[in-house]
Amino acid sequence: MLTPDDQSRDGSKVEYLNQASLYRHFDPDLFDALYRCVREHGQRSVERVETGNLLPNAVFVSRIIPDGLESRKTLISEAQHAVSCTDLVFFDPDNGFEIDSCAKGRKNSSKYIYWDEIYRTYDNGHSVLTYQHFPRLAREEYIQSRLETLRQRLSGATAMAFCTSHVGFFLAIQEKHLEEVQSRLPALLSSWGDVFTVFT
Repeated sequence: MLTPDDQSRDGSKVEYLNQASLYRHFDPDLFDALYRCVREHGQRSVERVETGNLLPNAVFVSRIIPDGLESRKTLISEAQHAVSCTDLVFFDPDNGFEIDSCAKGRKNSSKYIYWDEIYRTYDNGHSVLTYQHFPRLAREEYIQSRLETLRQRLSGATAMAFCTSHVGFFLAIQEKHLEEVQSRLPALLSSWGDVFTVFT
């Protein structure tokens, strides 16, 4: 969910690239590639991730998402078609899930993913992973509320969240994908368990 560069400080948390001894061992190839992009070439761009094969076999939708209601609807429909062959769809909005004060179609609505878009994606047979920048609310209560909303709105979904101190990644899993996700979790937690907490 690419948006125009607004010159804000959002997304500037790249200090970890100066701490290779703490972070490189999690994924050396990824760390080195990001280091080259950001520190050596000064390029913090989604395009570098897409063209650098950092996520092999991924399908990218890299058009800028508009605020306008009809143009957004068209882009989301095109995106749904582009990812039709995938099992997992990752939404990476600037801020996360929709909020009451910013209806779809209003200025800055491009910074959010809306529930009807998540529902449509899930209803098309995909498991759905969504980025969320944490608001200034009680953290664990917020996480559990979001998980419950996913379970209620996406019938049959198993929901879990992978959370750091600043952000969460909320996963709604299709029943047909659940066994595979569960089989991969132990290795994931063994490698990354010090970085995030899992909520179910």
